[in-house]
Amino acid sequence: MSVFTSLLEKPGVQRFFWNVLRAVSPVIVFRKTVLISGYPEVVQALTRDTDFTIAEINQARMDGLDLAFFLGMDRSAQHDRELRMMQQVVKREDLALIQTLVRQKAAECLEKARSNGRIDVVNDYARVVPVSLIRHYFGLDAFEDRQMMGWMRALFHHLFLNLTNDEAIAAKATTAAGELSAYLTAYIARYRQTGTYALPESDTVLDRLLKLQDQEPWITNDVIRRNISGFIIGSVDTTSKCCALAMDVLLDKKAYTADAVQTALRNDTKTIGRYLLEALRFNPHNPIVLRYNQSATTISSGARTYAIPAGATLYIGIAPAMWDTRVFQQPDTINLSRTAEYLHFSYGLHACSGRYINMAQIPELMAGLLRLPNIRKATGDEGKMVFDGPFPDRFMLNFTA
Repeated sequence: MSVFTSLLEKPGVQRFFWNVLRAVSPVIVFRKTVLISGYPEVVQALTRDTDFTIAEINQARMDGLDLAFFLGMDRSAQHDRELRMMQQVVKREDLALIQTLVRQKAAECLEKARSNGRIDVVNDYARVVPVSLIRHYFGLDAFEDRQMMGWMRALFHHLFLNLTNDEAIAAKATTAAGELSAYLTAYIARYRQTGTYALPESDTVLDRLLKLQDQEPWITNDVIRRNISGFIIGSVDTTSKCCALAMDVLLDKKAYTADAVQTALRNDTKTIGRYLLEALRFNPHNPIVLRYNQSATTISSGARTYAIPAGATLYIGIAPAMWDTRVFQQPDTINLSRTAEYLHFSYGLHACSGRYINMAQIPELMAGLLRLPNIRKATGDEGKMVFDGPFPDRFMLNFTA
């Protein structure tokens, strides 16, 4: 990696770049490329899902791995039907249960690390807990945790982040998709055959899907496989990355660290959630999302109108939008009282399907770390975050054992 490329990957440099663009114009059109960095304009683009579509961005990669999922589909009968199905089985009423499951597994991970006075936030904690949720909330079992982590990372990387269609990333995802599909196909069939799902007390996501299948013939095992895959693929590394990046920011910003610690000690995970949303503005896990414009149209911005040509790709700056001073006043400060809607998990029809789970799970993980006595980054290079491509892969914290 060149020094220039490394520099461009730094959040502060990216933020400066997008802030300059926004100062020039919140919407910049250059031939078939559209850069959007203003908050109202970003929300407008993501709301107009029939004009600015997603299938051209993600669907081919999903179809190529036999992992079609509604987040990669535009509005259609299939999209609406499968979205409704998953909304019936992944319920907001489950958030208290999810928090309990996360808290229990997080405590187990922290207890293992306690005698050492150090913990790798990524591989000893923030990837481990979501995999446990795959087992205990989604209802999948009979897999090795590290193997599941590998599948999830390879698939998320290719499906959502491989914007240049890198062949090595695609090949790794192809292998992972084949292995995950074989595992899920066999597991779902075997579990259904036991009949356990039909018991009143059986209430995981898979149990609910199989019960629904008894009522809806169109819900085949393969429909279940594709949709449960879509949910879990985004559940591990999104959680881990957000947790690691937010902790990195909070431990660097000493003016806020002590209050965050006290907030965690009060078990106030709602306020920790506010810290998460603010911290991620400084170190975003997914700065932009892409959309495709099928037909010539316009985007309005105040009194101005921007012509968007047919065939254009829109680079929609969800992270830069949260530095737009028209909406986020004094954006360079952490402010837990902001009323604007955050865009970390996107917006509109294709907002992250697991965003409510994220906001239940990640603050619990952060609170567990912040409660550790004298929590701090490891010294020297050991305290620097190590990445595997776009994913944090090691982030060492020290605490008093």
